[in-house]
Amino acid sequence: SPYELLQKETRDHVRKAATNKLVAGCQEVDTAHGITLKLSILKRGISLLLDVTIDDQKLAVHFDALQKEIGPSRLGEFHYIPLLFHEAEKLNRKHKTLLEMHSCILGDIQGRQPQAGILIHGRECSITKFKLNSGDKSTRRALQEIKEIQNTGIAPILMLNRHCQICEFCQRCHIEATAKDDLTHL
Repeated sequence: SPYELLQKETRDHVRKAATNKLVAGCQEVDTAHGITLKLSILKRGISLLLDVTIDDQKLAVHFDALQKEIGPSRLGEFHYIPLLFHEAEKLNRKHKTLLEMHSCILGDIQGRQPQAGILIHGRECSITKFKLNSGDKSTRRALQEIKEIQNTGIAPILMLNRHCQICEFCQRCHIEATAKDDLTHL
């Protein structure tokens, strides 16, 4: 749909502009792009890691960026905080929740929970720093539920909604609903 194309275009613009803004603040030799994260890479102390994936066989998570901060951790006298790029002009609770989940995952790896996360958002790439509570029980519970769902191998229940047209899985769900002759397809 035209709305979906506009949203994708905005998302791509924000991702590119945010990356350029961050790289301009670091020396090119002090950044890394498109890596699968391992503890050994984190221990190198690279200032900015862009387009990072953490895959521990139970859960794969994509981070838009990780930024080095001063403070002791399992890595040394530094640790990383998560950065999230988003096309939204106005922020809401889900952005902070996602940063808290990223912080929780990252904290388990580096031995220190990040106390802050950064959201770069909107067409102007506004920067908002959040104080995070990644040790929150609800964040840990949500991550555990995600892992349990993944371990069971049971696919989520198919339910087509009005907002499906803007979802990245729209075509896949539509094909599945048609094949099953699902009532939500109506």
